[in-house]
Amino acid sequence: MICTLLSIYSLFSRAMADARERSFIMIKPDGVQRGLVGKIIKKFEQKGFKLVALKFVWPSEDLLRQHYADLSGFSFFPTLIKYMSSGPVVPMVWEGLGVVKTGRVLLGATNPADSAPELSEGIYVFRLDATSAMDLMP
Repeated sequence: MICTLLSIYSLFSRAMADARERSFIMIKPDGVQRGLVGKIIKKFEQKGFKLVALKFVWPSEDLLRQHYADLSGFSFFPTLIKYMSSGPVVPMVWEGLGVVKTGRVLLGATNPADSAPELSEGIYVFRLDATSAMDLMP
């Protein structure tokens, strides 16, 4: 009986672990400067998501070139690096069922004209998740 219960629990635990999603977002320098970090964290927490990593950092241009290497061929790359190194950023990883989809709603679409973000400050965030390439929020 105990073996059966442990076996069921093990299967359930693995299924739940597989169902969890993680999403990386980074609050850009202007979002940090405007004091939006707490508001953004609060919105994700109110949706029931778990903050699993957070760091307040002023990234170097070298670090940003490595991080955004996949965008190096785009014309906006030098501007992106200069802008992202102009002040501190707050990279975060959030976890929970539906965090990717809900994060997109909270932060809005890549093109602000196409979105009605729950957080009007969504335009101050970069988002990267398992199902999409980086979305550059103007």
